[in-house]
Amino acid sequence: MFILGAYSVNAQVKYGPVLGVNMSSYDGQKIGLGAEFGVFAKIELLDRFGWMPEVRFGTRASSTVDAAGVKTKYSRSAVDIYLISFYIPFSDNLNAWVGYRTSTYSNGKAKTPNVPDMDILVGGNKGLFVGLIYETVSGFNVRVNATMLNIKDGETSDISTSGMELSLTATYAISW
Repeated sequence: MFILGAYSVNAQVKYGPVLGVNMSSYDGQKIGLGAEFGVFAKIELLDRFGWMPEVRFGTRASSTVDAAGVKTKYSRSAVDIYLISFYIPFSDNLNAWVGYRTSTYSNGKAKTPNVPDMDILVGGNKGLFVGLIYETVSGFNVRVNATMLNIKDGETSDISTSGMELSLTATYAISW
């Protein structure tokens, strides 16, 4: 004899745009500022615990100065995918945000005065992130998150680097 049980999950779903700035540093490079935008969904699975996938497009920047004082500026564009991403409540307005992020880089450039531009790290990265989300009653949210990255060049499998990114983003959540 089989006993089958089922229950209905009344998941609350919110979605909306993401806008923000980021700071990144790779292998000890000086920190640079970038911008990002995208979309997110917040799907409540249990009482205030849930899944929060997100896709962002962003720019990254950093720089180095060599021993002769010549500055090289690095810039990259990326599509970031936060697919394995969960939020955990601390209070009604404050949540922890943790998960795994993967990115695809394109248009990476290194610019040094009097030297032709060089393509760099046209590949991808992956990393773990942790952050905080402050939610307002009106639907606006402020988020900060830090990501530890391992970056791999897509064309040369033996080139890789590691880095850290900090993001400060604002979102507006629309209930569905």
